Amino acid sequence: MLTTIIFDFDGVIIDSFDLCYKSFCINFKDIDEQWYKDLFIDNIFKSFENIKDKQRSETLDRKKAIEYAHQERLKLAPYKNMKEIINTLSENYELYINTSSHSASIEERIKKYELKDKFTKVLWADVAKSKVEKFEYLQNKNIDTNQMVFITDTAGDIYEADQLKIPSIAVTRWFHDVETLIEAQPRFMATKPDEILTYIENFSTKLY
Repeated sequence: MLTTIIFDFDGVIIDSFDLCYKSFCINFKDIDEQWYKDLFIDNIFKSFENIKDKQRSETLDRKKAIEYAHQERLKLAPYKNMKEIINTLSENYELYINTSSHSASIEERIKKYELKDKFTKVLWADVAKSKVEKFEYLQNKNIDTNQMVFITDTAGDIYEADQLKIPSIAVTRWFHDVETLIEAQPRFMATKPDEILTYIENFSTKLY
């Protein structure tokens, strides 16, 4: 029985690819958008560790990049219909966010969207860099993985959820194209926000 829906934040709730890419470019050089997208085929923090030194700026300023992303997120609104979808799902399911972003920028955003009370908890990068570890946090709250579904837009997220056999709904946004997402084998593909609601309402019994 499906009881728990977990959302990624960037690329799922808001269209934030441009700001994420630009904030990354503050500390890295000679990269393009596709190279950046490919980092998300694995856990993004693990991918960071494998970046060659020659691609790093001479003076890394992680704080500056985080602050830039924070300020730019404050300008963004949720995808069309996403607020309504979250409100609807919160009536019947426990909702969580599992994100690789840091707490400050997400906290202010969901408050402004009037969505903070819709989520039981937001699991930021401050909690753990591994999304697997954050899924395990939910397991420790006595939520079985067969009661969860994860909504994301990157292959790396799907692979992390699959480690605990959590089914994923992949949304086709900016981070990964359809072919990359299909290769990661999500349970469903959603090409627009409304399809998320349709899949969960009409096909939740087929998730497992």
